[in-house]
Amino acid sequence: MGSRKQVGFHRALIFCVIAFTLAWAATLGMRLIGAPLPAPNRYRSILDAMSFRPWFALCAFAALLPPALAIILAGRWETRITEWGLRTPRGLIVLLAPMVALAIQLTAIALTVGSGIGRFDATGTAQIERLTEQKEYTDAWETEYELQSTMNPALRRMVVGVIAGLVIGAAASPIIEIAWRGLLYTELRWIGFARCSLLVGVLAAAWWVPCLIMAPMAGAQTLTAGVRLAALALLGVPLAWLREATRSIIPGAVLVTSWVALLELPPMMVLDASDLQTALTTFTATGLLAGVALMRPPAAIREPDEEAQEGE
Repeated sequence: MGSRKQVGFHRALIFCVIAFTLAWAATLGMRLIGAPLPAPNRYRSILDAMSFRPWFALCAFAALLPPALAIILAGRWETRITEWGLRTPRGLIVLLAPMVALAIQLTAIALTVGSGIGRFDATGTAQIERLTEQKEYTDAWETEYELQSTMNPALRRMVVGVIAGLVIGAAASPIIEIAWRGLLYTELRWIGFARCSLLVGVLAAAWWVPCLIMAPMAGAQTLTAGVRLAALALLGVPLAWLREATRSIIPGAVLVTSWVALLELPPMMVLDASDLQTALTTFTATGLLAGVALMRPPAAIREPDEEAQEGE
């Protein structure tokens, strides 16, 4: 067991050193080449995002580097990817993952309204008011037009978010989760479920800090993005719980993709609340789920070798 712990620690350390060094080197390089360009708060197509080329390039690099590095290291270490959870999950739990993400955002809405911070409104007016306050008049006008042409904008946002999370999360699970709840969690699980899930969650959230740096925003927007990254770190606990319960990274990939796809639901459906306030209630709702996962951890934690044999 001692040698297994040492090997796992060294593997996790090697991955983190290489990945974070390359990410921050790329960020500093872009800073030196030219001034960063602001990222759009929302964009309607991939072409809109590509118009912010330095930021888009860094985000694409950040999305592809961890899985690419994980696959390279798996080959070098002669490790089967199934040991890191890239396998078809048993049962229908993958179909429930988007519902869990939706429940988190609905809980955030309930917390915001119940605490008196804002008022519930399913028409989407809150989003228009917020964009107008931020002087993004074009986006506000287009959002108003979109909402007027939709019979039930809130329901439409829920359905689109759930479907997008399920389809994209399942299809892109090797990209989304193989490095985090795959490589890192598997190699460090010997430190215990609570510590490992929180540590990997923090690392996965911290990975996106360079993208935040390259997208300068107003103070409140930066703080909101920081709170959402903190919520993403807490989401690492339920993601690790799914990894253990299903022996697969696919349900977790679906959960985190759905969670991101539905992030704009609370701001859209709550009047008189700022983006920061809705981000804080999303953080609280995510923390509640993380707390439940910590209080009821998976019954058995298996070694990677056992999982590989089970998948054969």
